[in-house]
Amino acid sequence: MAELGTDSHFVRVWAECGVVGLWLHLAVLGFILGKGFYILWRLPECSTRERLVALYAGICGVTAASYGNGVITQIPTGLLVYLSIAFIVALGVYDRERLEKESIVENDLLSSAKAKKNQRKFQPL
Repeated sequence: MAELGTDSHFVRVWAECGVVGLWLHLAVLGFILGKGFYILWRLPECSTRERLVALYAGICGVTAASYGNGVITQIPTGLLVYLSIAFIVALGVYDRERLEKESIVENDLLSSAKAKKNQRKFQPL
C-alpha cells in the first residue's frame, strides 16, 4: 500500500475499501448528482432555482476535481459540498410545495370567479 500513490480521492477510496467500496462510492455520488439534477429539472424558473443550479455546479466541479486531487475530503470544501446537497434537497422540496400552494390558491380564486360569473348568467330576472 505504501507504493500506491493516493493523489486522487478515488484512488484513496479504492485503497481503503477495495474495488467494491469504490463502486459503491461512485454509485452514491452518481445517485446524489442524478437526484440533484432531477430536483432542479422539475423546479420552475425562479431565483431559487438559479441559486440551486449554482450550488449544483459547484458539487459537480468538486466531484470532477476529486479525480486528480482529494478535493472533496479537504476541510472547507467537503463541508460546503455536503451543505450544498442539503440545500438543494430541502429548498427544492420547499419551493415546489410553495409554488403548488400558490397555484392552488390561484385556481381556487379563478374557479370562484367563474362560478360567480356563471351564477350571474343564469339568475332569473
